[in-house]
Amino acid sequence: MAIELVDGHAGRAHISSEDLAALNVGVVGLEGCIFDWGQNFQCTMSTSNRATIATGAGMVKGLRFWAKGTESLTVQSGSQGLKRHDLVVARYKKDPSGVESVALEVIKGAPHASAPSDPAVGADGMALWRIPLDGLSVGNPVRMAPIVPSLQSLGCKKLYENDYWRVIRHGGACTVYVRNIITDSGPWDTLDCKYNVPAELRPATECLAACCTQDGDGGAGFVRVKTDGTISVGQLGGGGTNKVRFGQLTWVPGM
Repeated sequence: MAIELVDGHAGRAHISSEDLAALNVGVVGLEGCIFDWGQNFQCTMSTSNRATIATGAGMVKGLRFWAKGTESLTVQSGSQGLKRHDLVVARYKKDPSGVESVALEVIKGAPHASAPSDPAVGADGMALWRIPLDGLSVGNPVRMAPIVPSLQSLGCKKLYENDYWRVIRHGGACTVYVRNIITDSGPWDTLDCKYNVPAELRPATECLAACCTQDGDGGAGFVRVKTDGTISVGQLGGGGTNKVRFGQLTWVPGM
């Protein structure tokens, strides 16, 4: 039959990983992602050669997996004077007998003098983290896989608010609203919000949007959210202004 009841008794073993993968992708909308559970596979470098991956749950090729404990992975040392990008990958595997599994591994990138690129992951893998190496030094890991919000979190939740800033989470996105913000009148002056966006809600790349300035003042203002969670309003060059600014910026965590 072309149609099948997956969540029901059929009198025989009838549920395959293909069934589950199709339904999981239909619900989540992605073949590969991280679920908002545990520590979201947080990556820390305990030494320059050791990456520790914390607890988490996710999906690769539409199949769900989780880690109930931490796991350590070896990162090969860098080369003096060269840069490299290594990737921590969740790899789906299927042996000749049909037994399926998932494992974490590190894929070593190609060294480059100035502009290293990420190594290929392949269709059976999902990159969780990028580990940047500069010579013998290891930088901070960069999250690669998106974190999918839980159904409970899809409602609107206020994260922070005072007379000048308001930060909310709504569905799979976050928005900061700014009002009556005054910065110094220098061409690059900024003012930071006291609230710092939690790691799991930060964008993977810096986000920037324009602000309006009171009385049509010509100051080119912006509101920005950085990858370290800093929210700021400032002047984008030019002559500067001491007039109040208003604006908003929406971003998707992990994107």
